[in-house]
Amino acid sequence: MIPKIIHYCWFGSSPLPYEFLTYIDGWKKIFPEFEIKCWDETTFDIFASLPFVQEAYQVKKYAFVADYVRMWAMYQYGGIYMDTDIQVLKRFDEFLNYRFFTAMEYHGDNVRINHVEDQLTSQGYKKNKEDVIIDICIESSIFAAEKNHPFIKDCLDYYIGKHFILPDGTYYDKIIVPVIMALEAEKYGFRYVNEFQTLKEDMHLFPDEYFTHPSKQTENTYALHMVKNSWKKMNFKQRIYAKLAQIKVIKAIYNKLEQIPLVQKKFDKIQRDTWLK
Repeated sequence: MIPKIIHYCWFGSSPLPYEFLTYIDGWKKIFPEFEIKCWDETTFDIFASLPFVQEAYQVKKYAFVADYVRMWAMYQYGGIYMDTDIQVLKRFDEFLNYRFFTAMEYHGDNVRINHVEDQLTSQGYKKNKEDVIIDICIESSIFAAEKNHPFIKDCLDYYIGKHFILPDGTYYDKIIVPVIMALEAEKYGFRYVNEFQTLKEDMHLFPDEYFTHPSKQTENTYALHMVKNSWKKMNFKQRIYAKLAQIKVIKAIYNKLEQIPLVQKKFDKIQRDTWLK
């Protein structure tokens, strides 16, 4: 059973923004009996951790520090992990008897544009085991696990021997934790499909609508990821694109127009040139 603990991370010297504090207050109202643990420099020893974590902290890439620390906290204590930009809508009581649960992370437009399905079998397994699929993965902004779950240990072990600062001075920031979770889940039976999955070790994955973005909210949604993307610097065009994508009227018009093949092709080019770098 999953312990009644909520974990979140906040590294760096800046205070939590007011918006994030309101989300955390919402957690307290919906889960009043849960303990809430904040992991920061005072509660986690950065310099006793792996080189990957120390180096990410050194260059102030705090989101990548949090990628590791969330897994460490979940392995040590169990509970529910949430990013600070998660707005909870309703309780998860019916899931707490599972040993692990979260939702899929599914980027439908990118799946189409990048022809991801060509890399998969009809069942959703990778044709080439060496491929890294980034557009269908596992939600890492909110997930739950029991203490000492073997899948969480596998995710922790991924970082052993890796460096965040590479020999050429660039950063190991292309493979992020949702992709790492998908890679490590393959041996538990994970498939690259946006549907309910029950894996080995009592792992349960839900379709992406369960924990999703505001633009994809449905009656099945339990929590919204407001997607502040602190780890990713966007240029001006990307910021405009991201804002427009959140407006429901524009999204509805887009969904209608993309049914026209010529228009869809043009939209794909805009997305590829503007966003998919």
